[in-house]
Amino acid sequence: MKALKLSTPTVLVLCDYYRAFEELQDALPEYQLLTNTPSNVRGHDQRTFNRQPKEVIYQDTVRFIVDIELARNAQVFIGSHHSNVFRLVEYFKLKNCYSVAPDFQDIV
Repeated sequence: MKALKLSTPTVLVLCDYYRAFEELQDALPEYQLLTNTPSNVRGHDQRTFNRQPKEVIYQDTVRFIVDIELARNAQVFIGSHHSNVFRLVEYFKLKNCYSVAPDFQDIV
């Protein structure tokens, strides 16, 4: 984020592990970081997800779709190209997507 010299001090952090948000807050105090990730979220496990009540699956799915839409419309999207979510956003967005992975090669 620092290398991109973002013009906005506000950053939306989309993640499936709340601790990642906390770590970014500690590392980037000059930014106002926001997230819609609940503080009890500790990553995604498909088996656990599938065992949830249908209402919870629905809510989590809606939150995921909202996250994708927010990322697609963001000025800049930063993630890891090893993530399927990054690749999905990149295909929708096509520009201003940056991977933090050192072996990243642009798709376009």
